[in-house]
Amino acid sequence: MRWNVEKRKSENILTHLLKLRGVESAKDFLNPPSPYNLTAAQVGIDEAQLVKAIARIKKAIKNKETIVVYGDFDIDGVSATAIMWETLHELGAVVWPYIPDRKSEGYGFSKAGIKSVKEKHSPTLVITVDHGITAPDFVKQLADDGVDVIVTDHHQAPAESQMKLLHKHSLAVLHTTVLAGAGISWFVSRQLDNLRDNPERLALAALGTIGDVLPLQGPNRQIVSHGLPLLSQSNRVGIRSLLQESGLLGIDLDPYHIGYILGPRINAAGRLGDALDALRLLCTKDERAAIAIAQKLASLNRKRQLMTNEQINTSLEQLKDVKGMPPLLVIADSSYDEGIIGLIAGSLSRRFYRPTIVIAQNENGISKASARSIPGVDIIKLIRQVEDQLVNAGGHTMAAGFSLETANISQVAEELIQKAVDQIDPELLERVLNIDLELNVEEITRDLLDKIENLKPFGTSNEKPIFSMSQIYLDDVRKIGKEGNHLKVKVSGIDAIGFSKVYLLEKIDIKEPVDIAFTLDLNVWNGNENLQLMIKDIRQG
Repeated sequence: MRWNVEKRKSENILTHLLKLRGVESAKDFLNPPSPYNLTAAQVGIDEAQLVKAIARIKKAIKNKETIVVYGDFDIDGVSATAIMWETLHELGAVVWPYIPDRKSEGYGFSKAGIKSVKEKHSPTLVITVDHGITAPDFVKQLADDGVDVIVTDHHQAPAESQMKLLHKHSLAVLHTTVLAGAGISWFVSRQLDNLRDNPERLALAALGTIGDVLPLQGPNRQIVSHGLPLLSQSNRVGIRSLLQESGLLGIDLDPYHIGYILGPRINAAGRLGDALDALRLLCTKDERAAIAIAQKLASLNRKRQLMTNEQINTSLEQLKDVKGMPPLLVIADSSYDEGIIGLIAGSLSRRFYRPTIVIAQNENGISKASARSIPGVDIIKLIRQVEDQLVNAGGHTMAAGFSLETANISQVAEELIQKAVDQIDPELLERVLNIDLELNVEEITRDLLDKIENLKPFGTSNEKPIFSMSQIYLDDVRKIGKEGNHLKVKVSGIDAIGFSKVYLLEKIDIKEPVDIAFTLDLNVWNGNENLQLMIKDIRQG
């Protein structure tokens, strides 16, 4: 692993960290303003399109037209659907939520999904949340049947020609890459509700923003900084039941809790079950129903974990036959469950530090693929270079998905790998540890930790600072844990812990000085608080 250690930009460590994050206003970053004051321009939404959309929705409410909120099955899509449906419902609209089935309908609009919506609800207005930007043909199908469509989406826009078609066939397009799908839904809901502050909806916007791994700067930082504490204190019986089941009730939530504990449970519904269960959990007022759904999602998540581990092992067996480890990994198998191929792709991408595409091969027709990338490689841009051979494609720089005819898998895989060979700089495939600053031992204090805490919430584009020290000696080196796979040492009298890092001892001579990379943490035990280092890496020479 190559270390990239930033040069000191200021004697003041906090100022240095803010400069690294490109922060223009330290005041606004350290004390984020209320998101309730955000404007359309600040969140990247076209004001004229917004005005048009709001007028149409209010007309539908007034005339008791049937509205369908057409959502998505991940945590961002479910949160966005809950916000939009709940707002319209409380305003007196005749409104139905619709979340497609991942396996039979797939992401976003589809022939089956549109048919189902029309048969069940006969809407005159459909509002998409967290999708639609790449679906002008499906929007046209609805428009031709006399259904107005308002698209709200944050995924990367397609080619200009496709965007022109989308604007032609839709009533309005509310698109921005600044916010998450839930963030857009929340912003629109406020315009509909006369800018009324609603803590419960803001909490859901924070949930979706963190769950979809949006950069925690600018408007997203405002939404999460103010919305996350509200999520901890939520009065929603579904949220409280989920927190209770997860052992988090009464705890001040941080992005880790969303990303690794709550998020997987909510996503499990759409991966292996019915995503409407997750929506019901967020919206129900029935405590008994909420408890039952929370338990169901927990059970599905445990099943998902077992399946994921099994299928990752299958993928590793497949990759044993791959020669030379290309800059892009593409694997396909009929045993892969399309509900978890994104998780497999993410695991392989982290393990081999390569952009990775995993395809759930359907021998009878259309196969579905999920892609995960590494910093510096725009995966959706790469995929769109073979878009003429795909059924559909969409996503972000770091994560994307597409469908293709099963017969074309080999050809598409070969073309994508060749494009990766031609376009990806080999240096991007070298794992890099970005270190914010090299410190002297004297600088590692509780006061420094307190200052770093002001940067919370940590997340994408505002990761927890990583520091390093050079040429220091490790004392009291020990293996800890039941299996002895964790590392504990002392550095100048300070405890340092490396979870699953005992392998680092094989790389060094502990009698010689080393360089160490770490984050700062506080260990609380039996009422005592002690500064400790969380080891990221150790190197020598």
